[in-house]
Amino acid sequence: MNSPLVSILIATRNNADIIDRCLKSVIAQTYQNIEIIIINDASTDNTLEVVQSIGRTETRSKTYSLEKSGGCPGARNEAMRRGVGEIYAFLDADATAAPNWIELMLKPFESPDVAVVGGPDSVPEECTLVARCIDYSMHSIIATGGLRRGSSNLSPYLPAGCNMLVRKSVVDQVGMFDGTMLWRGEEKEFLYRVLNAGHKIEYIHEARIWHFRRTTLKAFWRQMLLSGVARIDIIERIPSSMALVHFVPAILVAYLIIGFICALISSAFASLYWAAVFILLGVFIVDGYFAYKKLGRIEALYIATLTTAICPIGYGLGILLRLAGWPQKWKRMTK
Repeated sequence: MNSPLVSILIATRNNADIIDRCLKSVIAQTYQNIEIIIINDASTDNTLEVVQSIGRTETRSKTYSLEKSGGCPGARNEAMRRGVGEIYAFLDADATAAPNWIELMLKPFESPDVAVVGGPDSVPEECTLVARCIDYSMHSIIATGGLRRGSSNLSPYLPAGCNMLVRKSVVDQVGMFDGTMLWRGEEKEFLYRVLNAGHKIEYIHEARIWHFRRTTLKAFWRQMLLSGVARIDIIERIPSSMALVHFVPAILVAYLIIGFICALISSAFASLYWAAVFILLGVFIVDGYFAYKKLGRIEALYIATLTTAICPIGYGLGILLRLAGWPQKWKRMTK
């Protein structure tokens, strides 16, 4: 592949305080044959002014605004309609990329079988300890099975939409993001369509970006809950995406709920139930200890214990609630 034009697509909504860092990292890419497409998704702050200010000195940048928010999938789809490159590069507005990000991510496309390339995302060092613990848990074997690391045998690797390159020709073949998935999961549903079409997805460990995480446990809980909800939405659209590994958290939560009720009824079962609960708690604490050793802050011991617990419990509860039909009444949910 000879120096293809890469359309770097950035959807943004109310990111005025951080998007300048994102755009500066894109402008500084060592790979020069790029265009930058920014979709302002009906921001209510001064995001548009910040973007336009940077665009005045960067001729490769084009900004478009949506009068009504289309959510993340809608804004990304609009960016693809505007981009003319052979390769679409997706980067979130609250993320920054290393100067050689595009250069590294393009290498696998030398093989015509490769349709999508993804890379890891890590939290910036200056983030709060809560955000760093969230980042730790999201990549933990105990919390998420290591599915974000690109090398798991439990499930096919699917890149995060914040760090992903896709061939335009593949988008033309399988379609854009599902605009009805307004909360989470639209990139996973898209990637399953890519796999079902017989294409390959590659992971480049060196092509790391720095991505800001949620800053509170409440926000992280909501994120994991909606991820569980989205898993059922994905399966409804792509039945072949169903895998047992995705339902392990739901089985865990169901055991905790049903087991608690049974423990109240049967004293014989109660001892077995509480033994299992304490073992589970011990596993979470062990992961918290590993986070403490990695992050060097004793507070990480109890914060990461919570964030690691939130991953499977929030995700599993989201699956169960979605199966029960409860989230259907939500007309709109955003990330």
